Amino acid sequence: MQAATLVEQLRQTHPDWRFVGVGGQLSRGAGVSLWADSSLWSIVGATEALTRVPRFIYDYWSVRRRLLKERPDLVIFIDAPAVHMRLAPVMQRHGLRCCYYFPPSGWSSQAKRLRDIHSRCEALIPTFAFSAEQYARNHLPVAYFGHPLVDLCIPEPRADALRQLGLPEGDYAALLPGSRTQEIRLLLPTFLETARRLHQEFPNTVWLLPSANAQIGQRIRQMVPDPPPWLRMVEGQSRRVMTVARAGLLSSGSATLEACLLDLPHLICYKFNPLDYLIGCCLRRLQIVRVTFFGLPNLVLQEKVIPELLQHQANPADLAQLLRPLLQDTPQRQHAMQQLARVRQNLGPHGAVSKVAHFVERMALGQSRDEALA
Repeated sequence: MQAATLVEQLRQTHPDWRFVGVGGQLSRGAGVSLWADSSLWSIVGATEALTRVPRFIYDYWSVRRRLLKERPDLVIFIDAPAVHMRLAPVMQRHGLRCCYYFPPSGWSSQAKRLRDIHSRCEALIPTFAFSAEQYARNHLPVAYFGHPLVDLCIPEPRADALRQLGLPEGDYAALLPGSRTQEIRLLLPTFLETARRLHQEFPNTVWLLPSANAQIGQRIRQMVPDPPPWLRMVEGQSRRVMTVARAGLLSSGSATLEACLLDLPHLICYKFNPLDYLIGCCLRRLQIVRVTFFGLPNLVLQEKVIPELLQHQANPADLAQLLRPLLQDTPQRQHAMQQLARVRQNLGPHGAVSKVAHFVERMALGQSRDEALA
């Protein structure tokens, strides 16, 4: 999504530019000639990572070979550190200029780690204020313009969203169990049971269940072949669902930031495979993993302002108890809305997409990082 948005912005002023690389359906739609499918790089947990090692190795060498053959004016890495952190120094050694958009370890304050990341690319473009501040404290210059979701998640009038969804005026709540098959398998049954329990108290509320793509939609229909009357499945349009919903259950991920930008009070949930959860607990006990929060809104503010429920905590009884006051006009709902506003403010002002595109454009035209920032 971020790659496609950046390409579309650059094409407005440079329609003749050629874009090649790695991406998904949105990147292809924006005109990127794809060498590899980035959707196959999305993993959660050590056990899933092990099954993807052959894919990572193949794509790494394939993309590396194509980059060195094509020798683009600028290489833009976006997230995916498992591959990109290894590609970046190779590009530098062969004289290719590169920048890193959404660089890894966004919540790290370890100077050694930050210096290592900074040394691998000519320019870093972090998207969170906390991350930019950590680099600045270590005297490592970066290009920070705010978060692009602020430009992409502009609320539309509720009446318009309802019309586009084909829904009448009424009470709605949202279920967003994620965009990965594993997330759907582990979270959707819990979300549905939570909604069923709350339906007994809020019989007029319809629960909306959007699917991230056709593959996920098919998986959901297999798991819910005969949906109850209070549940409505929606193809895509998750932002419109969040616009019309009063509250929601969300899988941890970028959707939680979108919910903050769209004024949707929510709970952040996640479940791992049991072995992956055990490995994670061991890593935390050994202090190898030191992240205090796992929800992006809480990481943005560096405090827990939105409830996080992990593994066994994400059970229907507790979810229903926490979500119940968010579906009503209560002090808890008012407090939740105030916290959403805090997150929105911390994500920065509008205009990040155009500023990133302008910075990348100047670098692609031969200017240095400092010249492009001037």
